[in-house]
Amino acid sequence: MKNMYTSKLIPRLSILLAIISWLTSLATSSLKLLHTSYQLPFSLPIKVSYSFFGLYMLLLAVFFRYNTQRAERINLINLLWRASFLGVIALATLAIIRLRAYLPENYALVSHRLIANFFYHVELGLIMAFFLATFTVWKRLILYQKTKRLLRYWNIFEYTLFSTIILIFIPFEGSKLFFNALYMLLTGLGVVLALHLKWIAYLNFKQKWQGLLIVLLIIALTAYFSADLFGYIEAQDLLVGLANSLFTFSLFTFLILYGMASLLVILFNLPTSSVFEKKLIETDNLGRLSQSIQTSGHVNHVYEVLLDSTHNTVAADAVWLELNQSSRPIKIISKNISVAEIKSLKQSIKKPTKNFFKIETPLHKSETKQTPHNFQGRSLLILPLVVKHKNIGILVVVKEVTDGFTKEMVDIIHTFVQQTCISIENFHLLREMLENERYKEALKIAKRVQQRLLPEKLPQHESFEITAFSQATDQVGGDYYDFYRLSKQRIALIIGDVAGKGTSAAFNMSQMKGLFHALVQQNLSPRVFLMQANKALSRCLEKSSFITASYCVIDTQKRTFSFSRAGHCPIIYYNSVQQSTRYLESKGLGLGIIKDEKFTDYIASHTLKFNKGDIVLLYTDGIIEAKNKKEEHFGEERLIKVVEENRHKAPSAIQHKLLEAFYTFCNNYAMEDDYTCIIVKFK
Repeated sequence: MKNMYTSKLIPRLSILLAIISWLTSLATSSLKLLHTSYQLPFSLPIKVSYSFFGLYMLLLAVFFRYNTQRAERINLINLLWRASFLGVIALATLAIIRLRAYLPENYALVSHRLIANFFYHVELGLIMAFFLATFTVWKRLILYQKTKRLLRYWNIFEYTLFSTIILIFIPFEGSKLFFNALYMLLTGLGVVLALHLKWIAYLNFKQKWQGLLIVLLIIALTAYFSADLFGYIEAQDLLVGLANSLFTFSLFTFLILYGMASLLVILFNLPTSSVFEKKLIETDNLGRLSQSIQTSGHVNHVYEVLLDSTHNTVAADAVWLELNQSSRPIKIISKNISVAEIKSLKQSIKKPTKNFFKIETPLHKSETKQTPHNFQGRSLLILPLVVKHKNIGILVVVKEVTDGFTKEMVDIIHTFVQQTCISIENFHLLREMLENERYKEALKIAKRVQQRLLPEKLPQHESFEITAFSQATDQVGGDYYDFYRLSKQRIALIIGDVAGKGTSAAFNMSQMKGLFHALVQQNLSPRVFLMQANKALSRCLEKSSFITASYCVIDTQKRTFSFSRAGHCPIIYYNSVQQSTRYLESKGLGLGIIKDEKFTDYIASHTLKFNKGDIVLLYTDGIIEAKNKKEEHFGEERLIKVVEENRHKAPSAIQHKLLEAFYTFCNNYAMEDDYTCIIVKFK
């Protein structure tokens, strides 16, 4: 806020003080004239007038400097217009002043020395304002791309130049050697600075013509004003020092030097401007093609940009795209030509021996470049659009002249086509990426939902301890386990494995949970439970889907363990009295395989008494079928070994050892199936 206030205050204050200094210089010089002509008793030395006019020039320089800094966003041509406009105003003012020469000679005011002094001050003030305004514009152009070295040269030149204002008190003829040495130094620095014309390269063809005319006008005005100013040296005997000074000579020399250098460079750049502009347009079009997907998000926008870029770059009379669509007619997008005209042109071009519009799909994009054809006074260029080695369409460019396409034109259109194909390929990759991200997000949600399907808390009882673990190889899986308290003494537990994995398995797993909670409340025996479950699942499972399960009931009052298997892995049971481990196997078939009453022939139920220290291990085949890098299976034997070696530990410790052995065996080898286990230890 403070900088903004300062940037507005300094120009206003400096122009106000500059006007006051100019008026003071005029007043003191007029007082000196009155003293000389009418012998007034009081007067001031003429050097006082010089001092105030020198202050006027310094304040003007400050004004133009800050005023130009505030106009940083103004383009270069407008900056030149500002300087030339002030010069035109000064020229018009001088023309009006010159009209006094045509007034009658006996008109006293015309030839009075006070009036001549006033007009001289006006001319000198306007001319110096124009010179300083032009000087500030030249500075802005020289420092268009500043470097430390360039800035150092400019500071030396500027400070040296403005320090010469104090030399207006010394006549030029009085110290020729010193003045000439300083003038040569300033001229040399001016020549070095005049070589910095990088701003011209950023003008387009139209701007260069405008700049050429404006710079020519500024040079003409500078030369005219200098000639007019120095003409007063012989005619005026009062303020000769103001015009005939080292500062004025050096400033005029620098303005002419840089003006002539700018004029010549612009003039020599004109023939190549159109070529550079064309290259800039081509670069801009390439940028538009590259950003077309990001800006619009639709592939049709890419095709429109391709047509516009091609049409504008090579000045084509017509251009169109023919896009292949898998199960629909060819899609045509055109510019400056109708579909009917396209069909008519294609019919007239087709010959039995050659079809211009049939391009075989190339193997590589580098093979897509084609040569132009001439037909009936026209030039045709046809290029295929190839994405992932597949021809998705063709681009046709028409010019109403023969041999209308140069090699450079063919190359740039080919580049446009390649960039378009890249943009389309990126578009498809972007869509796939977004689809994958949505799929991953959906899987994350499904995973959270599935985790809620598993029991959050395990049943606690004084007669046994339970621990359970489940891990899906994908975001979601098909393994399932659950518990339900049938009564104070009876606990039901189930473990299941849905055939397959991923989202379909997870969906069937959720059906199994709903079915479990619906049937378990009926207090059915394990065999009847699985029979009812099979009947219900047969109606909703696909033909290729089935679920293996083991349903168990623990009765703590009778100290019995009852179970039935529906094609699931055998239960590993450790008997603490016999200190032996065995498989609890019974006949059973996966749920949903047989969809009628015959399922009852393939299901059985068993009950056994448990003792203190007995261990029950239920698991899915993801554990025993897991492989290591040698393609060996983990197997039931390793499960039994872990149970027997850790039989004196709590179920949680047994589970920890089991997972430790499991992960060590797999050794980061990719898991192919979900894995789940339940460990029960009786007290």
